[in-house]
Amino acid sequence: PPQPMIRRSSLCSVEVMEKLKELNKMLVAKEFQIRMKGITLLMEHCKNNPQLVLSNIIQIFDAFIPRLQDPNKKVNQAALESIASMIPVLKDGLSPVVVSVVIVVTDNLNSKNSGIYSAAVKVLDQMIISLDKVLLLQTLANRVRFVSGQALQDITDRLSVLVALVYPQKHQIV
Repeated sequence: PPQPMIRRSSLCSVEVMEKLKELNKMLVAKEFQIRMKGITLLMEHCKNNPQLVLSNIIQIFDAFIPRLQDPNKKVNQAALESIASMIPVLKDGLSPVVVSVVIVVTDNLNSKNSGIYSAAVKVLDQMIISLDKVLLLQTLANRVRFVSGQALQDITDRLSVLVALVYPQKHQIV
C-alpha cells in the first residue's frame, strides 16, 4: 500500500509544476491580454490554493513583479489591484518578496495615471494592515532615500503610521 502514496505525490508535483509553468508563461507573454489572464489565474490560485502560491512564492513573483510595472497601463493597474487583494490572503508568506514588491509599488506612486497611483496607494495601505510592520518599516525607511515627489510624501505618511504602530512594542527599532 505505500506505493500508491509515492505515486500520488509524484503526480501531484507534476501537476503543480504544470500549473506553475502555465502561470509563468501567461505572466511573461508578449500579448497584454494573456498577461491579464495570467494575473487573473494568479488571483484564482491565491483564492483557491494559497499554499501553492506560498510554497512557490519566489518563482511566481519573479514572473509577477514585472507586471507591477508593465508598460501596458491596464496590465500595470490590474497587477497592482490584484496584489492588494492577495496581501490579506498571503500575509507574511510574502516576506521573501516584500522588498521587491515595495520597490516596484512605490515607483508607481509617481504615476500620472490616477488608476495606477490609486492602486499603488491601496497596496501600501493593505501592506500596513496585513504584513509584518517591522519588516515594512525597515523596507520603507530604506526606500525613502530613492524616491521623490508624490512617492516621497506617500511613503513618509505611511512611515509615520508604522512608527506609531511599531514603537510601543519595539522602540529600539524605531
